[in-house]
Amino acid sequence: MNSTTAAQAFADAASRMVSRSDVAGDLVMLLVDCADLLGAQAAGLLVTVPNDGLDLLSSSSHRARELELYELQHGSGPCIEAIRTGEQRTVTSPELGAAWPPLGGKIVANGFHSVHAFPLNWHGTAIGALNVFHTDPLVLDDGDRLLAQTFADLATAVVAQPLDNGVTSLRDQIMAAIEGRTVIEQAKGIIAFRENLEMGDAFSRLLELAATSGRPLSRVAGDILTSVSRSVGRDQYDPGVDGPEEV
Repeated sequence: MNSTTAAQAFADAASRMVSRSDVAGDLVMLLVDCADLLGAQAAGLLVTVPNDGLDLLSSSSHRARELELYELQHGSGPCIEAIRTGEQRTVTSPELGAAWPPLGGKIVANGFHSVHAFPLNWHGTAIGALNVFHTDPLVLDDGDRLLAQTFADLATAVVAQPLDNGVTSLRDQIMAAIEGRTVIEQAKGIIAFRENLEMGDAFSRLLELAATSGRPLSRVAGDILTSVSRSVGRDQYDPGVDGPEEV
């Protein structure tokens, strides 16, 4: 499911971009590869939405999603600093626990002891940021920082590349990606309920379903939502149970 080398990860990302069938799913896979190749345990993306502030664009795990949402809720953190300054940001333990209160303490409580943020730069403006979380108090070397920034640049390209459906506004493309992320989150919840899994395990299960079927992640998630919708529709009206008796 994960790319084994940086070259393979970039080749996979380029292949997904030229097909352009699943922006939200492409971002998830990009983050999974980014975390894997950097030896990180989680990664997430925050993005600016014109007139709407910031929003969560994607995450590689359920823990990353919760921390990014917590950062949004409190309005401060590594991603927000990277977006505001357009520069990379790194904080490690023991300083991390006291950083951006109460976010830093929350990050440490979730088992992470270093966080690195890399801006998503588009035409000289930071439109978002990539967060990378490690369980060790790790400072990335120059090579890994370059690798992480390249993943951030690829994420920018995925979001900003013109779509085949005629949508040219960057804001519209960002909103489309956020909507796709919402579908993925809903499908994750359904899997967790159906299979009695923790949300993190449900996310891994969803990635596994997409990988084994060879279909885009968002399409697999959408099919899960559709199956539930159809099931609900049948439950609401079952002629064999609630229908009128034959005369």
